[in-house]
Amino acid sequence: MKQIYYMLMALLLLSGCYKDKGNYNYSEQKEVTIGIPFESYDVATGTMLMISPEIASEIDQDDLIYAWELGGYWKASDGYYSFAKFAEGKELACDFSKHVSSPGVYTIRLHVSQSSSGLDFYSELISIHLTSELTGLVVLHGANNECDIALLKAPEFLLNEGNMEVSLQAHLYSETNGGEKLAGVGRAIVQNVTENLYPEKVDRAYVVAITDQTGVMVNYDDFEKRGNWNDMFMPGINHGKPQFYSVCDGVCLAVDDGKIFPRLNSQYEVYPKPSDAVSDYYAVSPFYRVAGQLAEGFFFDGISRGFVVSTNFWSFYMLHFEAKDYFKQVVTSNCFNLANMQADLLYVDKGGQFEHYMAVMEDDGGNRFLAELDWTAEEDEKIPYARYDLTGLPDIGEAKYFAFGDNQASMCYYATSSSVYRYTAIRGEMIGSNYNRLQMEDGTPVAFDGEITMMKILKPYRVTDDGYGALSLDYYNYNKILLVGTYQGGSGKLYSLKINESTGDVISCTEFSGFDRIYDANIKGV
Repeated sequence: MKQIYYMLMALLLLSGCYKDKGNYNYSEQKEVTIGIPFESYDVATGTMLMISPEIASEIDQDDLIYAWELGGYWKASDGYYSFAKFAEGKELACDFSKHVSSPGVYTIRLHVSQSSSGLDFYSELISIHLTSELTGLVVLHGANNECDIALLKAPEFLLNEGNMEVSLQAHLYSETNGGEKLAGVGRAIVQNVTENLYPEKVDRAYVVAITDQTGVMVNYDDFEKRGNWNDMFMPGINHGKPQFYSVCDGVCLAVDDGKIFPRLNSQYEVYPKPSDAVSDYYAVSPFYRVAGQLAEGFFFDGISRGFVVSTNFWSFYMLHFEAKDYFKQVVTSNCFNLANMQADLLYVDKGGQFEHYMAVMEDDGGNRFLAELDWTAEEDEKIPYARYDLTGLPDIGEAKYFAFGDNQASMCYYATSSSVYRYTAIRGEMIGSNYNRLQMEDGTPVAFDGEITMMKILKPYRVTDDGYGALSLDYYNYNKILLVGTYQGGSGKLYSLKINESTGDVISCTEFSGFDRIYDANIKGV
């Protein structure tokens, strides 16, 4: 009973908005209300972090002392953050990078104390995203069988909502690296991430760009070349044929000549030799992490033309030899056979209902269909959720690019070389009854200049709260921006379309020019 009593007392003390340092009449104590404009802020290394709080109190302002405090890691034994003062005064204006060791996600708060009574008051916790000065949208573009990397800065490409001047460094990679460009046609560009528990590993948050011929890794902070594609692997384990590169739960995944190589970003500098399990299949898609009851990940095998399922993600990325026991091809008959789709995979991504994935397939007759997979199913047979015939959609046979909104049935898109279409995929309903050429919310069609060369929805990997104090790194426009790249007359243009998630229609459209042919783009942040 004493233990329960002490626990209840501790909870009551921790739940208060201030700590009493004396014997006072609570009915006479005056409160301090602290208002902070935003819950999180982006700040680049070497620039000023400025926050102007709003303070409301009946206490005389001369009796208040202000201190800004930086939080440490979560102390499980004590059950709270440890904080230390890093700035004084009501208004915060400082070079935040001088108070921390490296770029990353940090927690601060404003501590207000009453001098006469010793009472303490605290603001809500504020998330600070300290980034490189080179933060924004990285764009892989090129011409004449060569590629370069651009950096586009604009408000919609900040990690958090705010204002910034629009600027474009169209040839940032070549200008930083003595005029060098990447040989080949562009495929993908991704930034690695580091978990909040490992901020000292921020040097591994480099940018990786690949073409059909080569790849390059670029330093996060200064964009200098760090190495070529083969430098990312132990010598002799890969064939030097880049196909995919993706990030999944802090695991960097490379597909080289059909083989998947996992690397835990907090532990491995280069890709080690993978377990036998991931060498038994020819992957034609990157590995996708799922949160299902029957699987923890999947990819598509180009030889058997079926989905390969992993039931132990831990063994997969930790390269356990027993991981071979956790890879299987699941035979199903509901809607389609996961182990043999009798079709080629054109595109797959998270989309449709919650925790579902959408796979665009093409059979041997050239007919295209959409396979929806439900990884929350309680048994294998129910993973195939729905099969949709796409043949009734206009120009679907000419579609080159596809995109799906996360947990949004109306955000299904495909693009030909000249047009973008939207449709809704709901089980039991005909897709042909709910589609349209991409349009504004008022019904006005959205037109694009030139040949469409790229389309994607910005859904960068997100670091979420792990339950032990690691803060989220959510891109505020996650799942809300549809990018379309076009090429005409020797120059490329990027369209940034803000999407109404419930309808799939366009809220607003911003155009950016100054590119060559655009192949891919992604958020560069922490």
